[in-house]
Amino acid sequence: MLVSIVVMASLFGLVASHVLLTQGQFRLDRLRSRAAAEQARYERLRLQVAELESPSRVVATAQERLGMVPPPTVTYLSPTGAVSASEEEREAGGNRSAAEDDEYARVKRSLAGRR
Repeated sequence: MLVSIVVMASLFGLVASHVLLTQGQFRLDRLRSRAAAEQARYERLRLQVAELESPSRVVATAQERLGMVPPPTVTYLSPTGAVSASEEEREAGGNRSAAEDDEYARVKRSLAGRR
């Protein structure tokens, strides 16, 4: 009698664990389905943003809604003469004074502390 009770209890425990495992799998499948749907929605929204930001759409909107017109001529400016600072000095901020360097370092430290 005791052996049959132990066998029945173990079978019941086995069935219960299998039911819990199956429920977990259904839940996981639902979550995966929702994640795939949200991923597709995200991609659609990214495409929509790219279309809204396209230069041709911006130009068309500026012309239609704001009444802007393209200029009759475009003049491009280019620098003439020698450049005073080298490329490395400009990247390093070679045109700053010592006071500006100190101020820059102080601000940089205060901003780095906010992270």
